[in-house]
Amino acid sequence: MGLNANLTVISRGDFRKYPRVSPTPLAEFALNKGWTPLELALRGMPKPLSLALRGDRPTLEEFEDDWDAYDAFVTPGLVRRIDVALAGISDADLIAALKTLGFARRKREHPEYIAFFGLLKAAYREAAKRDAYLRIFIC
Repeated sequence: MGLNANLTVISRGDFRKYPRVSPTPLAEFALNKGWTPLELALRGMPKPLSLALRGDRPTLEEFEDDWDAYDAFVTPGLVRRIDVALAGISDADLIAALKTLGFARRKREHPEYIAFFGLLKAAYREAAKRDAYLRIFIC
């Protein structure tokens, strides 16, 4: 899987038109390389957290043979549940989960992981506030 992840808030109306019409972003958040440790840490947590970087609606879009990508949407209902669940995870809880996976072993790395986690939370907060879909695109 690739190194970059982008989260895009998409209105309900634009989601209904997809894939015929490319959605217009309401807001965009770039997790870049921070998605990998976050995804691994969240995958080990109970639902809905385990779906935070996987979504519940994978796209059917075909990619070129040599291009490895993941593209999925999170429905507004699940967005709200994940938003609430993410708010319940403290920075210390995140760092502890990352440490068990071999990440965030040095204290100087913690601010970077916490910043990526803050972006993830902000993306879900924005999508929940707008009652919108969240698109997860990793390449």
